[in-house]
Amino acid sequence: MKQTVVVSRWTAYGLMALLVCGGLTARASDATPVKETVMLGTNAIPKSVFVDDERGKDPFFPNSTRRQHKAVVPDVAPAVGPTSLVLLGIIGPPERRVALINNQTFAAGEENRVRVPGGSSLVKCVAIRERSVIVTIQGGTEQFEIQLVERTLPIAPEGEGIQ
Repeated sequence: MKQTVVVSRWTAYGLMALLVCGGLTARASDATPVKETVMLGTNAIPKSVFVDDERGKDPFFPNSTRRQHKAVVPDVAPAVGPTSLVLLGIIGPPERRVALINNQTFAAGEENRVRVPGGSSLVKCVAIRERSVIVTIQGGTEQFEIQLVERTLPIAPEGEGIQ
């Protein structure tokens, strides 16, 4: 009696691949080994050397500008006068008032750096009154009184406001 074996297409491909690979490995094992000659010392790979000088270019980022020399500007205090200081607000009870000058808070007797056009300046708040403050600038002895800035919102004419 004759038997029939049914093989799917993928099984056939697998069997063919097995035969091919088996043939290649058998053929590769029959080959004679090749002797390799390696000459040491004549073809040595040079090592990279990077000079990392803080005053020069960055060897890894040569187009970087972070190491460029910056001109040293002498620390000259900007010309500060009472016109460059603006008193923006005063809050608190009379014994513990706090003033806001150029977005910097002050209590009576306190000294802080204040931003002014062209840099910053050291300002000391001598006293805080109800509508003004007395200050000295850059450790000087001359005292200036700065009045509170009145800010009012414009009033729209009749009929032109928010409805």
